[in-house]
Amino acid sequence: MKLIHRINHRPVVAAVLVAGLLATMSGALVANRSARVDAERWLEKHADVVREGTQQTVSEVIEDLEAVSAFLETARDAGEVGFTEFVSRIDGSVSQVGVAYSVVVPPDEHAGFLEEARETDPDYRITTFDETGEVVPVPPDGETVVYPIKYFAAGSFLELALQAASIPEAPTLLATGIDAGSTSDWLPSLETSVSQDTAVASDFMDISYSGFSVPNVFFVSVPVHDEAGDVIGVVAAPMLDVLLTLAGYTSSEVEWELAPLDSTTGFESEELLWMGTVDLPGVTWQLAVRPSAAKAAALLAVPTRLIVLTGLALTALVTGLVHLALERRAARRRFESLQKLSEDKDRFLAAVSHEIRTPLTTVHGLTHELAERPDDFSVEEAASLLELVVEQADEVAAIVEDLLVAARTDIGRVSIYPADINLGTEVDEVLAGTATEAAILGNPGPAWADGRRVRQILRNLLTNAGRYGGSRLEVRFAGDAAWSTVTVADDGPAISVSHQERIFDPYTSAHENNKQVGSVGLGLFISRKLARVMGGELEYRHDGEFSCFTLRLPRVEAAELRAVG
Repeated sequence: MKLIHRINHRPVVAAVLVAGLLATMSGALVANRSARVDAERWLEKHADVVREGTQQTVSEVIEDLEAVSAFLETARDAGEVGFTEFVSRIDGSVSQVGVAYSVVVPPDEHAGFLEEARETDPDYRITTFDETGEVVPVPPDGETVVYPIKYFAAGSFLELALQAASIPEAPTLLATGIDAGSTSDWLPSLETSVSQDTAVASDFMDISYSGFSVPNVFFVSVPVHDEAGDVIGVVAAPMLDVLLTLAGYTSSEVEWELAPLDSTTGFESEELLWMGTVDLPGVTWQLAVRPSAAKAAALLAVPTRLIVLTGLALTALVTGLVHLALERRAARRRFESLQKLSEDKDRFLAAVSHEIRTPLTTVHGLTHELAERPDDFSVEEAASLLELVVEQADEVAAIVEDLLVAARTDIGRVSIYPADINLGTEVDEVLAGTATEAAILGNPGPAWADGRRVRQILRNLLTNAGRYGGSRLEVRFAGDAAWSTVTVADDGPAISVSHQERIFDPYTSAHENNKQVGSVGLGLFISRKLARVMGGELEYRHDGEFSCFTLRLPRVEAAELRAVG
C-alpha cells in the first residue's frame, strides 16, 4: 500500500491569518498615532505662524510710534494739525487705528498745563471716566499724576470697528483732555513706559464709557522726551484684538484666541488644542489655537479599510512596503528640508524688513515735513531734522553693507585694502558716528588692516553691546610685538558655553534669550569673516564680570609677521 502523506496547511494559514490580524491591529495603532503626531505638528506650525504674525504686527506698531515720537521731539511747535498730518502719512497700522499723544502732568503742574493748553484751545479741560463710565472733569486740586491726551489723530479703521459695535461716538474714547491714566487697566503700562523709558504693550482690557463697552482693547505706548532727554509723555495706539488678524494669520482651517495670561480660554475642551504664550515688550499674552471642526476631522481621519487590506497583504508585500516606507521617509525629509529653507528665507526677509523699516519710516516722514512745510521750521529745527535723516540713512547704509559683505564672503570676493592704521583713531570715529559712550582702557596700537572694514567690525560689536549688553561699556586696548587687540566689553549676561561658537554663525542672535523682533543676525558672522580675511581673529570670552569680544589684528604685513614669527 502506498501511503499518501497529506500536508496540513491549516497551521500555516492560521499563522498567516494571525500575522495579518496582528499586522492590521499594529497598522491601525501606528496610523492613529502617526495621524495624531502629524496633526499636533501641523497645529504647532500654524500656532508659530500666529505668534510670529502677532509679534510682527505689534513690532511694526512700535516702529511707527517711534517715528511719531521722533517727530514730536524734533518738531515741537508742529501743533495738533502737524501731528495729525504726520500720522496720516505713516504707511502702517497706526494711521488706520489712530494715535494719541498723552502728557505726563504731576499734581503741582495741573494749573500750568491747563493754562498752556487753553492758549490754543480755550475749552480744553482734563477729564476722566467715573465709575459709571461717564466723562467728568478732574478736580483742579488733584493729588495724583494725570496723563491727559493733548493730541489725538483718529484712524478710520478704529472708527469703523467701534461703529460696527454700535458705539455711536467713537472718538470720545480718546478725546483730547481725557486722562489716559483713569483707565486702571492701561495705567500700569503707561507708568512702565514712563518710568522705564521704553515701549510697552498693555494687557487686554474692556473699556466702558457712556453706557457702552469696548471689549478686547490693548494699547501700545512709546515714550516722548524733552530736549534734556527726560520723558514728558507717551504716544499710544489703541488696538483691538481683531486688528491683529490684518498681519497675523487668517485661515478657514485655524481658529485662534489671544487673552491675558492664565485666563480661561473661550474654546471648549478640544481633542486638538495648542496652548502657549506670545512674548511682547512689557507683557505676555496667552495664545490658544485649534483647527476648525472640518480640519480636525481630516487630520485625525484614518483609512481603516485600506489598513485592513494592507495588513492582510503585509507578508507578500513586505519588501515593497519597506521600499515605500523608505521613500516616504526620504520624501518627508526632503519636504522638511525645503520647508526649513523656505522658513529661513521668510524669517531673513522679515528681519531685514524690520531692520530697515524703522530708519526708512523716520526718513520718509521727516523729509516730507521738510519738503512740504519748509517755512514752518527754523534753521536750527531744520538742521536737527536733517541730522536725524542722515543718521537714519547711515543706519540703512550700514545694514546694506553688512548684507553685501555676507553675500561676497560666500563667494570669496570681499575687497580688502590694508594699510597702517591706528586702532584708537578707528574706535573714536565709530564711537562718534554711533553716539556711543564707553570707557577707554589701555593704549591703542597700530595695525596692518583695512580701516573701513575695521570700523565695520567695531560698529557691529558696539551695536550688539548697546542692544543686548549691560549698562557699562568699555573699549580696551592691548597687544604685543606682533599683534594689536581691541576689546569691546559690557557687563551684560554671559553667553552660554554651548552657544559661544554658534553666535558667529549667520542669522544667529548673540543671546539665546533675545526677545527683540527682527534682528538679522549677520553682525558677528560678518565681523569674524572680515577679521580672518585681514589675517586676524575675533573671539568671545567672559572674564567673570564682562562679556568680551576681542578683535586681534597684525601690527605689520603678513610677510613681515611670518619673518618675526
